[in-house]
Amino acid sequence: MANKDMQIVVEKNDFLKIAQRDHFQIATLVKQTALDVETRMKVSMSTGTKSGRAYKRGEKVHVASAPGEAPAVDTGHLISTIVAKALSLFTWLIEIGASYARPLEFGSGPGSARPFVRPAVKGAKPRFIRQLKRIIG
Repeated sequence: MANKDMQIVVEKNDFLKIAQRDHFQIATLVKQTALDVETRMKVSMSTGTKSGRAYKRGEKVHVASAPGEAPAVDTGHLISTIVAKALSLFTWLIEIGASYARPLEFGSGPGSARPFVRPAVKGAKPRFIRQLKRIIG
């Protein structure tokens, strides 16, 4: 027996129409956001004071990051492997080629994470949303 209170509502999704109308602005925003996230990752590693363990590497003293801080730049390998790439007009991939990026981001043990991806995305998100709202009205 059918329930007379049940409703099925189909809402029209205008994204394709909006994308066609504003495709250049949206594509530009997606690109800017991907490049912003890439930059935020790199800046978080290369600036600011790190408070981890200090040790000597050759003639240089390196101060590592403490858990919870973005990784400290040591050899520069991690930072050099972060590259934003366009896959399509509206799709960008931020590739991180260093094999140790995932263990740094999520930690390899309790309390050992040194996040740099998630904070970069979180930092770029408000501007992306604000600009997208401005574009689509």
